[in-house]
Amino acid sequence: MSLTKKGIEAINNNFKLFNSFFEIFTKDFNWAYYDGYDNDEIGQLGFGFTLILLNKYGNTFRPVEFYAEKYLKAFNFPDDNNDDDDEYSANDSLNSYTLRSFDRSLNYFGLIDVKKTNYNVTHVKKSKLFDKLIKIQPHNNMHKV
Repeated sequence: MSLTKKGIEAINNNFKLFNSFFEIFTKDFNWAYYDGYDNDEIGQLGFGFTLILLNKYGNTFRPVEFYAEKYLKAFNFPDDNNDDDDEYSANDSLNSYTLRSFDRSLNYFGLIDVKKTNYNVTHVKKSKLFDKLIKIQPHNNMHKV
């Protein structure tokens, strides 16, 4: 087995290597593969929105529910337990979002600092590395009305 020229370039460039891993993880790998929740889309669908939320609110530790409520509302996932016929309960939606988005993705990449009780992430804030690697810019509307 040998590395391709592109592989050798990536190994010698930490940013390219990170960018490759991050892109594959966010676009190609199904985050639901390694948990028991039913809805495969929660967390990964619109993961960039979580980055936007962290960029805006992540300077201090906030409960994971703070981010989950905003995400679940934005992407119209179940956010209450009042509908017994609903395929996914709000608790599953909240838990799958926080597990996938924080514990098993952004934390792995060092993009957040976490507070945990037992094995569960309870509070998050963006790390110093987040600000070095992630740049959030508003859409540039070239056609002004």
